[in-house]
Amino acid sequence: MNANELNNQNRKLYGQILAQAMSDAKFHAALLQNPAQALKDAGYSVDPSLSVKVLESNNDQFYVVIPPNPGPGVLSDEHLAAVAGGSSAGTGGSASTAGCPVSSAGSAGTAGTAG
Repeated sequence: MNANELNNQNRKLYGQILAQAMSDAKFHAALLQNPAQALKDAGYSVDPSLSVKVLESNNDQFYVVIPPNPGPGVLSDEHLAAVAGGSSAGTGGSASTAGCPVSSAGSAGTAGTAG
């Protein structure tokens, strides 16, 4: 899978999680309290060695998520352009999900999409 396909897949996944959190108060609360377990309970596959953090934006806070830098020369200018950007769904924040290690197991149902 190339960087552009991975970025599109991760944006879709991020949108599904965000839409579910915005439409399901119980999932939203669980996601803030114990993100990895909430994702697992919702049918997403989460690497057990992964630490998952969820931050809730508000009018007083703005978060910028910067993905890990793969090092010099790893991505071409074309790939950088393909993965640059992010997703904003009315929360006052922006996040890029390039390299997201969470995946949909297909059993989370349809929560809709945002972004």
